[in-house]
Amino acid sequence: MSLRLISLATNLITVHENSPVADHYLFSFLSTSPFKNISGYYLNTNGDTVHCEFKFKDWNITPQLLEVSANGKFITLTPVEIKGFGVYGYGDYISREINYHSGNYSPLNAPDVFSDLVTTRHSFLKRVAPGKYALYELVESSHTYFFVEEDDLIKELVYRVKKVGMDILEDDTYKKEIFAYFSKERLGAEYSTDITNLTYNSRSIVPLFRKLNEKISGVKYKPVRRDKTEFDVFLGAVDNTFPTSIGGRYSEANNKFDGSTSVSGGVSVVYFAPGQFRRVAIGASLAYNSYNRAFIREDSIVNFTSIYNNRTTKYVEVFSMKNHLLMLDLFGMYFVNPLNKVKVYVKGGFNTNIGLNSRNEIYVDYASRTTGVRNGTIAIDDSETGQVIIATRKLYFNIHGGLGLNSGKHKVEFNYYTPGVMNVNLLFKVKMMSVYYYFTLSK
Repeated sequence: MSLRLISLATNLITVHENSPVADHYLFSFLSTSPFKNISGYYLNTNGDTVHCEFKFKDWNITPQLLEVSANGKFITLTPVEIKGFGVYGYGDYISREINYHSGNYSPLNAPDVFSDLVTTRHSFLKRVAPGKYALYELVESSHTYFFVEEDDLIKELVYRVKKVGMDILEDDTYKKEIFAYFSKERLGAEYSTDITNLTYNSRSIVPLFRKLNEKISGVKYKPVRRDKTEFDVFLGAVDNTFPTSIGGRYSEANNKFDGSTSVSGGVSVVYFAPGQFRRVAIGASLAYNSYNRAFIREDSIVNFTSIYNNRTTKYVEVFSMKNHLLMLDLFGMYFVNPLNKVKVYVKGGFNTNIGLNSRNEIYVDYASRTTGVRNGTIAIDDSETGQVIIATRKLYFNIHGGLGLNSGKHKVEFNYYTPGVMNVNLLFKVKMMSVYYYFTLSK
């Protein structure tokens, strides 16, 4: 790693006054526990509200067992022991005995007929659309079920599939049931097209029930957003190195440019997926980079046959290249410990380098003087000046990977970029490393 980048990274990292001691700090950000204690409540069998803390795992599957700390005691709760619970910021659940058509299998394992087998059990159900026709969701490993509560009665929106040859056929009973709810409120005709085009998933059914309940009550329900988009500005440095040797007008192909470190900065947008405590994110950034290198090669070429035939060419070659670039990066991020104050993340992406200079070639300006003798009597005294131009691409590409630290609105990040090919014929390449400090404008 370049010492320049190490020095810059050291200067960019800010240690807060209230930072814990080193051992605790190291343990804190390396911890990868998937659980987090989050405040909430549960309703006991008498309907009383008990405030507590949940050992919460950002459930993608509806839980059937809760681990709770309440009144100084650690307890576990099942659906038959309470009437419901809520985790602040993550949703509310009820506990009911339900009857439903089991469909927790992949399409490849679907039955040959629509199954009439009904499962009965106590379960937690997550409320996803409140109102007169409250909609609830039960998520199993391979299937999601929806239930509608009307007048304290819970009823399944029946969805079944069967396999016919290589095709999967769906039972559209749930569409008829949904149409019946809308028709009760004289909204069936208005939403008939939406109901016909439904698919049995949250993105399709939940918004429709929110519209139904909002039409009835006049109260607009705004769900808690679990995803997040943030905008960052960043500043740092990019170290460009050029490992490929090239030849000049006279010199052999053993000339290399020194590395060039550029001040760099830009903007980025990052989208965090809602599940798993926003552990995964994707994004795009636009940054500035540049390089400007030159060196001189002086040498002589001696051709000596005899004292009657010989020549000596003394030459000077000036190698130079210069460019300003935009780095357009599409990337993904994975946070190793998303629940900690100081988070560790890995990053990888595809970077496109866009040359901004109208002329971005490699130039070799040369001057030479040749002296000697030919056939013993003819003196040689020639000179030559000129320029060799080696074309380079205006677009070249890298794949990169990196590691970063995130605390609040601050991030520090290091990236290594695979060599980008600037000239295909010569395989002239540039390798890059970067260090950036990010500040989040919106979080």
